[in-house]
Amino acid sequence: MIKQSDAIRDYVFPIANVARNANGLAFIRFLGTGFLIGNRGFGLIAAHVAQDFDGETVVAMFASGSSGWEGIPITHSETYAHEDVAVVKVEGDSWKSFFRLSN
Repeated sequence: MIKQSDAIRDYVFPIANVARNANGLAFIRFLGTGFLIGNRGFGLIAAHVAQDFDGETVVAMFASGSSGWEGIPITHSETYAHEDVAVVKVEGDSWKSFFRLSN
């Protein structure tokens, strides 16, 4: 699991299509960005980014020490028809974020 620090790169993440192979993950294309909200691994992204999730492996990319980037699977997404927003679930349960949603 990624060790989060107070760097913004640990809360705002690129989203990419990847293919799994014998060497790990192979980057296919960049889709957009999202940011973690709350402390349970949920993130907000643009709904038009979530529309590109069909048929390929989609991951949230997080910096992983000196080894570069690690792709963490996005396990669920839900879009909202009247807004260009989607909520996604990033695999794992130890995520934290200083971003909060409130009214």
